[in-house]
Amino acid sequence: MMTQKWYKVAEVGILPEGQVTTVMAGVKAVVLIHTAAYGYTALDNRCPHQGGPLGEGQIDGDWLLCP
Repeated sequence: MMTQKWYKVAEVGILPEGQVTTVMAGVKAVVLIHTAAYGYTALDNRCPHQGGPLGEGQIDGDWLLCP
């Protein structure tokens, strides 16, 4: 059985719109992004096609571009 655990990783308003940052949720690196269209989103910090750190990427409109 899988259990879920929630982590508070940042305060609302700390990440400006159009920005990206890496935070830790327990021992897991997570990338936070803030866009006009989607608000705040959290993703695995690992790029699915290159394996790089998404937290070092940039926002282009509503898209997160890997580094």
